[in-house]
Amino acid sequence: MYHSFQFGDSIQSVIDQNYLFFFGDLNFRVENLDIFHVKDLIDRKEFKLLQEHDQLQKSINKEKCFSLFKEDTINFPPTYKFILNTDDYDLSKKNRVPSYCDRVLFKIPRDDFFCRPLKYNHIPCLKQSDHRPVYASFEIRTILLQINDAAVYFFNINANNDQNLEINYQVKNSFNTHLRDWIAIYDENFKSIDDYITYKWAPRIEELENSFEQCYEKRPKRIFCRRIVIDQSYIKSGNYTIGYFSYNYKSLVGMSSILQINLT
Repeated sequence: MYHSFQFGDSIQSVIDQNYLFFFGDLNFRVENLDIFHVKDLIDRKEFKLLQEHDQLQKSINKEKCFSLFKEDTINFPPTYKFILNTDDYDLSKKNRVPSYCDRVLFKIPRDDFFCRPLKYNHIPCLKQSDHRPVYASFEIRTILLQINDAAVYFFNINANNDQNLEINYQVKNSFNTHLRDWIAIYDENFKSIDDYITYKWAPRIEELENSFEQCYEKRPKRIFCRRIVIDQSYIKSGNYTIGYFSYNYKSLVGMSSILQINLT
């Protein structure tokens, strides 16, 4: 499961997704501490000291497992092992040291993908299990697909056997472009911003101010349009969509309708 899964006819690696959350009873324990010493640290809320003996954090630091993942700060007591329907840890002769078995980990592919932890805590009132459940919430940026008041609107996309794919689009002048904005071709069933077939850097808004003559029809004021050409050798017959990626927003701010290309 960790290594690969199937979307339709394509097999993708789990680790390659834009945002990845891994959570559950991972069964890592607090080690090298006496069970009663651990209980004393819990009573004194010395959670940071407990985590210095946590097997998962040690494994991550040594890159033995989950080395690409992060975890928010733990400010709650160990979630295992409790006596059912009580607030008491099981300190019986089985010697199960109270531990942080239940975890929420997250991964982003690079720093320009935004993922901010908001909450990470346990739920002490749910006592039906020998574990206490944990939860986490995050703020992330997601793909903006076809919004009603899009910053970028595509029109007049042309393709045939004799020329490159020609893409015409308009950009609202109020939209803040960046020299690292780009326009990409995607398969109609794409799952990620990074799934583009090919892309081309988009001109900044300053470069569009004299481009009215390139439009096929009249446009409202403060909206510009631009024609770009992408080499058709990257694509084959099929259904595609065109997306405009904004570097400032780290998301797609304009998407075309599905485009059918027939090449012979």
